Amino acid sequence: MRHCQHFAEAWQSINRNVTISSDKMLLAFCLTGIALVLVSACRTAPRTLAPGAQASADALLAPYQSANELGRFVGHLDAGCVQNSQTTELCQWQAGKRDSGWRAMAEAIETRSRVNLICELPTSGAPRSAGSCTIHPVRSNRKAWETGGRGGAKKPGDKFREKAEAKAKNRRTADRWIAEARTMLELSRLLGAIPDECTARSENEQDCLWRTTKYTFGHGTLAAWIEVRKSKKIWIRCPFPKDGGRRPSGSCHAQVGS
Repeated sequence: MRHCQHFAEAWQSINRNVTISSDKMLLAFCLTGIALVLVSACRTAPRTLAPGAQASADALLAPYQSANELGRFVGHLDAGCVQNSQTTELCQWQAGKRDSGWRAMAEAIETRSRVNLICELPTSGAPRSAGSCTIHPVRSNRKAWETGGRGGAKKPGDKFREKAEAKAKNRRTADRWIAEARTMLELSRLLGAIPDECTARSENEQDCLWRTTKYTFGHGTLAAWIEVRKSKKIWIRCPFPKDGGRRPSGSCHAQVGS
């Protein structure tokens, strides 16, 4: 309330001719501030999805077992797919406000953005496994990785040091998350998108590339990992066994894209 009072007093000092009670003015400023915070929160992607997001997605998508059923729920059959093992493929549908399934999926993960639905599906056409689909916002989580100082710096170099420490901590966190995402499915879920392309490296291995932008959920995670400006496009390339196994440790490379 103290912040609201300060804003009200400042506004009143500028607008001397406004005839409105101080109580109503204070309430108006408070409500405006709350609304702005809520709108900002809705439009900013978190570092990771909320703990209950997977359970919500599972419950919502449980009736839809095949690619056709999932596509009809989303509102279109235009899915991109890439094979991630000898028996499964990763498929992705993007949905916006004009698609029939968008609202339910957006509400499941508490976003107002477009969403990506990512599912691991059997290539045989058999029903998918439980928990094989995830929903992600089509918005970078870069805001959640910002490293401003705490505002209580007492010496000229304190704010710079605090920011550097926060940046290093973010890099270590992002490095751990990427190191733990050893399969194509795990990395796709971390980034909120399937690879843009995969090419064969050998008979048993393929090389996959993600081109991430401000419209890729995990884009901010990559920016924190390689410590570049979060406005940059970032590419990440990783090798994966064609049998769906885990990639070698330290095998992913990210760089600023064109």
